[in-house]
Amino acid sequence: MTIRIDPAARRAWHGNQMLSLGQREYDLLTHLAQHHGRAVPFSQLTRAIYGEPLNDRTQRKVQELAAALRRKLGDTPPYQYIVSVRGVGFRLPRRHVTAPTQRVEINGQAYDVVHWHRQADHGATAVFTLYARPTPGHRRPAPPRT
Repeated sequence: MTIRIDPAARRAWHGNQMLSLGQREYDLLTHLAQHHGRAVPFSQLTRAIYGEPLNDRTQRKVQELAAALRRKLGDTPPYQYIVSVRGVGFRLPRRHVTAPTQRVEINGQAYDVVHWHRQADHGATAVFTLYARPTPGHRRPAPPRT
């Protein structure tokens, strides 16, 4: 299944279905996507999502947020998209990451498209697509002169 994130519009899709995500659910998904394959500690997640230091309350809030996001993704045990790292935090599973394969323009801003591929346990391929941050130094080309 595909997860696609469009940061310019703050939208995400699972397959062809647009996800109805709250602001913090979206922030958790994009933060994990930016650090794919690595365990992201609760302390980093609480600062990034809530702007608060880690304590028992904020850790529970992140765990509840991850559970809600898993439900919206249809992610059931064994978790494929949001994996718990015991005593640390969460991660998106390690997968093959390719260099940007193409650039797209959305509302005059260029984005690098990155595809993440992972071979699932049952043999199906999960593909994660992320519209990355705006391409540095991109300027919209001037229209051709006639």
